[in-house]
Amino acid sequence: MARSYAPHFCLGAGASSDTRQVRLPHRGLSWTAASRTYQQAHTSGRFASSFCQSTWGVLSILGTHLLRPHRGCHGITQLRNQRASVKQVPSELVIAGDLIISFAAPTLEAFVLTGSGLYTPLWLVFASAQPSLISPELQHGLVLALCWLCSATYAQGYAKEALDGQNLSELLWRLLITNFLNAWLIFFATSFLGLFEPFNEAEALRLGISPETWGSLGFNLDVKVFRQVLDVNIDILVEGLLLSAWHAFCAGSDLLEVWSLLVRQLRP
Repeated sequence: MARSYAPHFCLGAGASSDTRQVRLPHRGLSWTAASRTYQQAHTSGRFASSFCQSTWGVLSILGTHLLRPHRGCHGITQLRNQRASVKQVPSELVIAGDLIISFAAPTLEAFVLTGSGLYTPLWLVFASAQPSLISPELQHGLVLALCWLCSATYAQGYAKEALDGQNLSELLWRLLITNFLNAWLIFFATSFLGLFEPFNEAEALRLGISPETWGSLGFNLDVKVFRQVLDVNIDILVEGLLLSAWHAFCAGSDLLEVWSLLVRQLRP
């Protein structure tokens, strides 16, 4: 009696994965059905493997660009450095911005303080009484601009290391030195220019300044010194905030990040 053997699909010993043989049961499946079943299983396996690889690739791309790794990651640090170097603002543009802000700061002070009736700076009172082709705000802005430019130049605030945005601590340190020197220069400049201004109400009256300008306290040496100190502090505060923010913006630094770093450094 002749015996019929169904084809066998098995993986023989030493055979590669490409040379597969399928072992079918002796009954229940024909060759065509078994072949179709194997092809469907093999195709499903390849599709699942391809889908997993594609999903992993998409997640890897999204994770690289959307997720934030740890700050110590060298790759992210290098990427930030490259981005900061590309967006670096030329030092000439930073200097031009410093000049514009320095000349605009006295105008802002006069508009906010004098316009609201809170206080009239002493430099504005004396400069307005003397005829000149240049407005009092521009005259005072010239003094502030010279003080800031000298301070920033000495502190190397226009160097590449202070404007490339790669080292936030270096930027803050140079801005600190600049503001410290600028405060002293404004103080000495105001004191020196005050020597050529009236010291009492009689001298101010000869310049055409009305006694009503000084109010009920009048004008004398003590009042002059007090108001000069007040003017110096206003100039230091306004110019320091505006120009420090401008330098931080040119360096590509986040102001919130700068503030958080200052808080960490000053917190005991």
